[in-house]
Amino acid sequence: MTGRFYSTANWQKLAAAQLAREPVCQGCEAAPATLVDHIKPISQGGAKRDPENLQSLCRACHAKKTTAEKQGRL
Repeated sequence: MTGRFYSTANWQKLAAAQLAREPVCQGCEAAPATLVDHIKPISQGGAKRDPENLQSLCRACHAKKTTAEKQGRL
């Protein structure tokens, strides 16, 4: 059900605002950010719409974080 959330107008607006606020990847601090990530995953109780729980990441850093979360390292 989380997948539907990411296609809503509310999320699209929130994500666009986040990328405007932080246009550079917060992971590597070098690449342009293209994705918005929940710092604390929704599945672990992270707030869906709280800007304090969002960070801008490049695709590579987002993939690394997601892999680490799935492997239980974060």
